[in-house]
Amino acid sequence: EEIARVEKAGGRVFKRRVAHPALNPALFSIAVSRAIGDVMFKDPQYTQGKASGLIADPDVTVFDLTDKSDFLVFACDGLWDVVTQEEAAKFVYEQLKETNNPKIVSERLAEKAFKAGSMDNI
Repeated sequence: EEIARVEKAGGRVFKRRVAHPALNPALFSIAVSRAIGDVMFKDPQYTQGKASGLIADPDVTVFDLTDKSDFLVFACDGLWDVVTQEEAAKFVYEQLKETNNPKIVSERLAEKAFKAGSMDNI
């Protein structure tokens, strides 16, 4: 659905990443389709007036956490680039058996993403 939004806005998608509208997408692409900064993808001065599809509007989902909710993983693309939702949930469940400290579990999850090769914000 987000790929369709980017393309409908006139942007290009390259290997599931938002491609720069004027430059080689193999060298200039971004893993997120919604970002506050990244002027190189938004300012006509850098895009030759072409749309990239990158916007600053957040995609928000609201849901209630209940007593049946075990935890919430709140992360950015640096984690999700290399760890699936299922892998993250399984990892957190395993770590919570060892420690009930969310800070330690979070640090270990970030370390897992780094070791898996994430080069982005984790």
